[in-house]
Amino acid sequence: GVLRMRQMAVAHAYQTCGIGRKIVRAVEELAESQGYRLLLLDAREPALPFYKRLGYAITSETFIKAHIPHREMQKQLGQATHSQPLTGAPFWPV
Repeated sequence: GVLRMRQMAVAHAYQTCGIGRKIVRAVEELAESQGYRLLLLDAREPALPFYKRLGYAITSETFIKAHIPHREMQKQLGQATHSQPLTGAPFWPV
């Protein structure tokens, strides 16, 4: 199945502390455990390097959402192992 992650953000003061990575990995682990194989998201352009480091690929041209430039990104789940299983993050099926 396909899952779309929406509205994930970490307060600026806490960025680069690993919180965002842990949130995304938790969503991936939970989604994969429930049979989802593709995770989609709309990333703000400044966040593209963050998601690329986590294995996401850009799948669209730039578009404006809430007056902010975004690109759609996706990741096939089940292709990489994570150092620790994380669970409990909420998510919503597409």
